[in-house]
Amino acid sequence: MRMEFIMEHWEKLAGAVGVVVSFLAGLKMRNVQLQQAKEEALEKRYNAELQKLENYKRAFEINSEMIESVKSDFLARIQSLSAYIEQLEQMNKKLHQIIAEQQERLDKYSSKYGVDI
Repeated sequence: MRMEFIMEHWEKLAGAVGVVVSFLAGLKMRNVQLQQAKEEALEKRYNAELQKLENYKRAFEINSEMIESVKSDFLARIQSLSAYIEQLEQMNKKLHQIIAEQQERLDKYSSKYGVDI
């Protein structure tokens, strides 16, 4: 009886089996597509984070270059000011010598002529 039933309704049974297989294959395909979408989303997120890190790295490099430039300018200014201070110290020393010489002359003049200025 079973065999007869299968023989008589094999087209319907094959169609039913085909529908079930198609349904299961569709579920599998949907799961594969969902997994691919998740992987693509993760890849996009990873690339966005990677780009953000690259941007931070570039900003850090620019800031480092700016700091080095400011440091270099600052050190050059210090050297320039140090040289200027040294010149001022030499001028001050020279002026003290001139004042001492003038004071000596004035003292000689005062002792020679008796005039107190």
